[in-house]
Amino acid sequence: MLESSSPFKPLSIVCPNFTREEVDALRSLLGLLRPYLKGSWTVATDGPADVYFLNLDLDPGDLTERSPDARIVGCARQPRMHRKGTLHRPLRGCESLADG
Repeated sequence: MLESSSPFKPLSIVCPNFTREEVDALRSLLGLLRPYLKGSWTVATDGPADVYFLNLDLDPGDLTERSPDARIVGCARQPRMHRKGTLHRPLRGCESLADG
């Protein structure tokens, strides 16, 4: 997990239907992107989060526990086959920095 360098709680990302390898890759990617991010981010294994990355190539599972103001970001191997704003899977640094 990323450590917060600010007094504020880091924002969290949960990837409920990603493989362990993809979640580990996201943690690594966030470590590399840390200098370019406006705030501190962490990748949690479950629980309430600020952002949910969903693998649209698989069943998203049950998201009833999510916070009503959490953002859901779709990720797919062929993002153009899904709605605008869908990220590539595996995740890419440049897309992760984009605000859309």
